Amino acid sequence: MGVLDSGRLHVPFIQQDIADACEPSTVHVNRTIQELRRRTFIEWNGHAVDLFQRDQFELLGKFRPSYFLR
Repeated sequence: MGVLDSGRLHVPFIQQDIADACEPSTVHVNRTIQELRRRTFIEWNGHAVDLFQRDQFELLGKFRPSYFLR
């Protein structure tokens, strides 16, 4: 099983952990997650994040698979 299993990402952390690691406020992290939910990109329940519209989500984040090849 990989990190992303059938569109579900298992996350061992909470929003506060994201804020601590990336340095935005917890409020900003929460608003960003709420916006991703509103746009139906994700659903976050407990320690599971369901990812929808992966191609659109990757466009939004300007994701490039070649990033991992550096």
